[in-house]
Amino acid sequence: MSTTEEPTRRILWVDDEIEFLRAHIFFLEDHGWVVDKATNGHDALSMALRENYDVVLLDEQMAGIDGLTTLQRLKKSNPHLFVVMVTKSEEEHVMEEAIGRNIDGYLTKPVNPAQIVSLCRSLFNARSLQTHHQTSRYVRQYAENKARILGPVQPADWEQIHLRLSQWDLDLSANGSEGLRETHRGQKEEAESTFLQYVESRWYGWMGRERLKPNFVWDLMARRFVPRLKDGKAPVLLLLSGLRTDQWLSMQSLLEGMFEVKVDHQWALLPGIPEVSRLALFGGASQKVLASEKTEWRWPSPDKLSDPALLASLLRRSTGLAEHDIDVRVAVNCEQGRELSKRADGLGSARLTAVVYEFAQMSWEMRSAQLEGNDPLPLTGEDHRNAARLLLAHAGIFHLLRRFQREGREVVITSETGTTAVDEAIEVFCSDDQPHGFRVQFGKEISCDERHAFFLENPASAALDPARGPMALAKGRRFFTQPNKYQYYGTSHVGKLVTGGLSMSEILVPLCTLSPR
Repeated sequence: MSTTEEPTRRILWVDDEIEFLRAHIFFLEDHGWVVDKATNGHDALSMALRENYDVVLLDEQMAGIDGLTTLQRLKKSNPHLFVVMVTKSEEEHVMEEAIGRNIDGYLTKPVNPAQIVSLCRSLFNARSLQTHHQTSRYVRQYAENKARILGPVQPADWEQIHLRLSQWDLDLSANGSEGLRETHRGQKEEAESTFLQYVESRWYGWMGRERLKPNFVWDLMARRFVPRLKDGKAPVLLLLSGLRTDQWLSMQSLLEGMFEVKVDHQWALLPGIPEVSRLALFGGASQKVLASEKTEWRWPSPDKLSDPALLASLLRRSTGLAEHDIDVRVAVNCEQGRELSKRADGLGSARLTAVVYEFAQMSWEMRSAQLEGNDPLPLTGEDHRNAARLLLAHAGIFHLLRRFQREGREVVITSETGTTAVDEAIEVFCSDDQPHGFRVQFGKEISCDERHAFFLENPASAALDPARGPMALAKGRRFFTQPNKYQYYGTSHVGKLVTGGLSMSEILVPLCTLSPR
């Protein structure tokens, strides 16, 4: 009987004090890794050219060529080499520069050897997925997705399909042929079309008494937080508003050195705007129910839903906690996010801590600042994912998470809704002069191409407060424009990340549980 040998797993560890890391190296070798050592950037670059390493562990502060310069040269010579930065620095700009130079993982000293093993194993597995029989794996998973879609599909099936498609977005953008990328685009379009039909045919039933429902955002507090609170734990909710699954996957390796990560999904509500989805997530009930209980919960403005006091009042309803047991913080821009991470003493001491980042808004702000007046629209999925990675440092999120990890706090990261990058403008007519966004229009006598919009003609039956009347939601990658502004909006907003409509990336949002290592 033949046996298949395990592939050799090789690490290059670069540190000018490598002799003090013998215990860590022995630990890695005991777990099956071959570890080569270098004490400076010059030797590391030479060795990386000669040998085929799976992961490079790179000290940021070294004499001679520093870690960031070495990182840049390593990536230039081999863009697909996995490099993990190891640093003592607490300064945000260090991580921001490392992410900008395409770092694959990030560890802060002192590191636990088990953290290194876990992160290196994760990257090694990712390398195996990227390089071994990529085409045959893709074809096999394509067939599996197709079989699921054609069968009696359940919400959990769609979550798995979306996760796979999002992972392939990353894999193929990094190391995929143009033919395979084109096939992937076709598969995503096919899955998107079927998903829209699936949601449209079931939405009113889900909002009513149908029993087999997805896990919606209004279930989050009861499912994930109330049981932990009863067990005496003090969980943290980190809401990155607008976060997509592909963005999360691009960020995950940067956090796996600190946390064990479990990725699930929850379903956003329609329309995916703060007045509906965020209200329901914090309040633990539908917008219709919440609006009937308090006037201030009846269609609050988006700005009001960035008010910590309002969010805390909703959490008291959904968890039964007293006012002094809840701590809510909100950052609406990157500057506020950085200030929050610097002045976070005491944050997390309450029984329930919730931190809200206007993540999509911050991404737009950062992208616009980078381009300095040029076209500010990130037009590709890779642009959006890179922006999400940069925000970990730029908005202080990484340093806040590091604080929670040191304190042994479990963190749940999610969003109330995802986003989609729009690429096709459609005209919408409406008799009422109601405010509307790119993806949703309120009011009577709404008219647009019915192939391109999902109509909620009876809001009360869709678990919505009916005060604003019927509504139309743009489907897929389309967005609404008023007839007299079609030429302007039809070209200037293509590629923008927006929310409020009906698409897979808006409805299926990541629900990630981070347990400290």
